[in-house]
Amino acid sequence: MKHFLILIILVISSITTFSQSKEQYKRQVDSLNTLNRQNQIFGDTLWVLDSSLLFGIPGGSNELMLERKYEVLKRNDFGNTLVALNKVPEFMEPFFLNTEYDSITYFDGVNIKQHYSNVWNSVAQTWIDNKYIEYESPDLLKEEFDKKFSNGIQQYYYGFREMYDNSNGRADTMLRYNYNSEINSWDKFRKTIFYYDESGDCTEEITKQFDEETNSWSNYYMYIYSYNNNGDPDTVELKSWDIESNNWRDNYIGYFTYDASGRLTNRMQMKYSIGLQEMINDNNLIIEYSNNNITHISQNWRMPNGPWENQYKVFFSYFSENKLDTIQQERWDTSSEQWLKEYLTVSQYDNHENIFEEIYYRFSGGDWTLETQTDFYWSPFISNDIPEIIESPLTAYPNPASTNVTFTVNNLTRYRDLTVNIFNISGQKLGEFKMNNGELHWDCSNVESGLYIYSSTIGSVKFSGKIIVR
Repeated sequence: MKHFLILIILVISSITTFSQSKEQYKRQVDSLNTLNRQNQIFGDTLWVLDSSLLFGIPGGSNELMLERKYEVLKRNDFGNTLVALNKVPEFMEPFFLNTEYDSITYFDGVNIKQHYSNVWNSVAQTWIDNKYIEYESPDLLKEEFDKKFSNGIQQYYYGFREMYDNSNGRADTMLRYNYNSEINSWDKFRKTIFYYDESGDCTEEITKQFDEETNSWSNYYMYIYSYNNNGDPDTVELKSWDIESNNWRDNYIGYFTYDASGRLTNRMQMKYSIGLQEMINDNNLIIEYSNNNITHISQNWRMPNGPWENQYKVFFSYFSENKLDTIQQERWDTSSEQWLKEYLTVSQYDNHENIFEEIYYRFSGGDWTLETQTDFYWSPFISNDIPEIIESPLTAYPNPASTNVTFTVNNLTRYRDLTVNIFNISGQKLGEFKMNNGELHWDCSNVESGLYIYSSTIGSVKFSGKIIVR
């Protein structure tokens, strides 16, 4: 819906952060997107996402270490179900700890219908509720909640829940509840009522706040939207309720300008000055387009009489539609009156237009310094005659190991004669070993300490895992 987009645009400082986090969410969660290109359909699935951070190592050196792993455990029905596990390693150790568990269903393999997310209770050693989101239709949100759990105090300490009334095929009202950790309940907090014109565009949103003492709703803030002839937002006003005057008071107003192609080129925001009792300039966003490049320039108004002063410039480069390959942020230096580099994100894609690497740099000491690296591992969609990918039948213990590793299988009848291949981190094959009655012992006492990969193939499915030798 258009008014949701405008709320995002109004907050100029969040533009870059929002776009990056939204893209990350799509890659992690909505990764079953089907791509149509050159009359071919690629139903590729993101199986693993590894995020690494640059850590300072005792002795003064820096090392890129794995910080988070996101693994898809299974999928079925042409990608309409996805179950994924988010893990983080113990700091400075190669042991992964559970953090989040996602279970997702889709309307059509692209648009999310339901998304359950659980967090790991490290004390009780079990998964507990964390987040939930459900859509009535691909573009219509029905319910969402988010509860924050502390393993330290072993209880939820914050949360919210939003429920939408979509009985007319659109969002008519939204009720927001806050989580009360003392009595483990949801308390009424706010209510938003949406109003529409004849064309179906939202013209007003009125949000009320719940008063527990009077058990009633009171006005809190209101958005007013107007649109141009193309149906694009023209102005957005934010008003807050003034208790003293018992009336709405001006707060912010945003003006939107578009080019002949309907692309947003300028968003200027004004705010209400209580001291001056009038609206004054606040911030300005200029958007420039050039081929596959987009530049955002944000400015603030110098009080009291101007002019507009540059603040940040963000450069977006696309190698194809909606496929970002470069984001660079620069900050305006008032003393030298020039742009100074700050951050850079570079993404690379394969021939199916799946991202396989994203590197984040910070500009320091006259050069770009690598800060984080995220690797994405995809595989083509497997035919529907394989409804889901089963978990690996192999178990390796102890792990880490120092002298011997024992491999076992979870189904002796089916997997008793598996062949296991072991590789070092450089990809060199150390050996090919056949199980004897579902068991295999590998002597690792003579190999160097480090990370080793084991793998086995059953039909067309390949299983693999990691072993740490100390």
